[in-house]
Amino acid sequence: MTKWFVYIFLASVCLLLSCGGKSVREKFAEADRLVNENNLDSAAWLLEEQITLSALSDSDKAEYGRRLAWLHLLQGRSLVNDSLIDYSVDYYKEHASEPLLSAYFVKAIYMGDSRKGLEQRRALYREAIDSAYSRSDSTYLVRFYDRLTSLSFGEGLYRETIADSKEWEASPKAGFKEMAYYMAGLSYSRLRMRDSADYYLRLAADSALAKNIEWYAHHFARNYADFLYDFNPKASISYLRLLEERYPERETPGSYVMPWINLGELDSARKYIEKNTLGLELSHSDDIASHALNYAYQFILGVKENKPVDISRLGQYCDSLYTVKSQTEKAERERLVDQNRLRRENLRLEMSRQRTFSILVIVSLLSILVAGGVFLYIRNRRNRLIDMEERLEALRQLLNESKQSVAEEEKPDSAFFRKVLLQQLGVIRLMATTPTQQNKELLQQMTRITNEDVPVDTLLVWDDLYPIIDAVYDNFHTHLVRLSDGRLLEKEIQLCCLLCAGFSTKEISVVTQQSVRTIYQRKTDIRHKLGMDEKEDIIGNISAQTANINFSL
Repeated sequence: MTKWFVYIFLASVCLLLSCGGKSVREKFAEADRLVNENNLDSAAWLLEEQITLSALSDSDKAEYGRRLAWLHLLQGRSLVNDSLIDYSVDYYKEHASEPLLSAYFVKAIYMGDSRKGLEQRRALYREAIDSAYSRSDSTYLVRFYDRLTSLSFGEGLYRETIADSKEWEASPKAGFKEMAYYMAGLSYSRLRMRDSADYYLRLAADSALAKNIEWYAHHFARNYADFLYDFNPKASISYLRLLEERYPERETPGSYVMPWINLGELDSARKYIEKNTLGLELSHSDDIASHALNYAYQFILGVKENKPVDISRLGQYCDSLYTVKSQTEKAERERLVDQNRLRRENLRLEMSRQRTFSILVIVSLLSILVAGGVFLYIRNRRNRLIDMEERLEALRQLLNESKQSVAEEEKPDSAFFRKVLLQQLGVIRLMATTPTQQNKELLQQMTRITNEDVPVDTLLVWDDLYPIIDAVYDNFHTHLVRLSDGRLLEKEIQLCCLLCAGFSTKEISVVTQQSVRTIYQRKTDIRHKLGMDEKEDIIGNISAQTANINFSL
C-alpha cells in the first residue's frame, strides 16, 4: 500500500508541475498561427512577454531569436534590438540546421538597421550565398544576390555591383536574371558607360515584358524609358506608350515630362505635369521622390519658358514633411510609453500568476502530505488493532490449552511449561491497564490456571525456563547450544525452545512481544545458520542432528 501511495504522490506532483502552462514549442506554434491570421501584435506579445529567454534550451533559444526577428520584420519594425539573431546564425551553422538561410536573411537586415560596417554586411551576404548554393536553394540564392547588389549600389560601389550582377547572371542555380541585368544596367549608367547601360537596361525590360513579370516588367521598362530621355527622347516616349497599352492601369504621366522638354514640346510637357500633379493629389501619395520630382519638373519647365523661378512650393512641401515627421516621432514616443506601461502591467500580472501557482502547488503538496500522513496513521493503527486481536486470540488459545491439559491431566510436562511461562508473562499487567469486559474474563481465566497470584514484575525469565526445557524435552536446550556452537543468537535459541514446546507462530509472537514478520525472519536465519533447506522443519532437523551426536558419542 505504501508503494501505491508513493506512486500517487509522484503522479500528483507531476500533474501539478505540468499545469504551469504551454511548452515553448506550443507557444511557437501558437505564434505561427497568429502570424498566419495576420494577428501580428498578439504574436509579438506572445513571444516577447510569455517566453523567458533564460529558461530556453540552446535550440529553442536559436529558434526564438529567428522567429522574433522575422516577426519584427513583418511588423515593419526596426531590427536594431534583435541581436539574438547572431546567436541563431551561429547555432544553425554549427548544427547545419534547416533554418540557417532564413536566419542569414534576417541577420543581414539586422546588420543594416544597427549600422554595421559595409564590408561586414557584404561578407555576410557572401557567406549566405555560398550556403544557399551548397543547398541548391534557388529562392534564397536570388534573395541574397538581390540584397547584395542593392547594398553595393546604394553605397555607390558600382563596379562591385556590376561584378556581383554578372556573377548572378552566370550562376546556374540562381534565377530571376532580369534583376541582375537591371542592377548591372543602373550601375553602368552611374559610371556614364551609356552603351553598356543601354544594353543591360533594355535586356532587363525586354526579358521581363516577354515573360510578363508584371510589376517588374513595368518598373524595368519605365526606368529604361527614363534612361533614354537624355539622348533618345523619342524612343523614351515610344517605350512609355508601349507601357500604357500593356498596362493601362499603371499610368506614369511624370515620365513623359523630360522627353517632351528635351524635344522642345513645352505644351505637352506642361500637360503631363498638370496630369501628374492631379494624380498625386487624388491618390494622396506619400512618395516623397514623386512629389519632389514633380516640383523639379515645374522648375525646369519654368526655366525653359524664361519664367521667374519660384521655389516657395517646394519649401512648403519640405515644411509639411518636417511637421509630419515631428508628429510621427511624437506619436511614436507616446506609443513607446504606452507599450512600456502595458509591459509593466503584464509583468505584474505574470508575477501574480506565478505566485498564485506557487501557492497552489505548495498547498496541494501539503494537502497530499497530510492526507498521506493520515492514511498511514489510520493504516498503522488498524494493523496494530489487528495484531492485538491476534495476540488476544493466541493468549486465549494458550489458556484454553493449559486449562484443558490440567483438567485432563494429559501431557503434564508440556502443560507445566506453559503454566510456568504464563506465570512469567506480564500480560496481566497489560490486561489490567485496559479493563474491558474481555480482559476481565481473561484475567479470571489466568488466575484459575495458576491457583495463586500471578507475578507480573518481569516478563519471561529464560534462566528459569531453560532448565524446565531441558527437564521436559530431553535436554533440548543443552543439545541445541552444543549443536549451534555459538552460531545462533540468544533470541534464536529462545525461538527454538518455544517451537520445541509446540507454540505456534502467533503464540510465539504474543509471549515474546515480537511481530510475526520478525518470527518468520528468525526462522529463516536459523535454517541458514544450521544448514537446513528453506522450508525444512526446524525442530525435526535439530532433533535428528542431536540424536546423531549422541549416537556418535
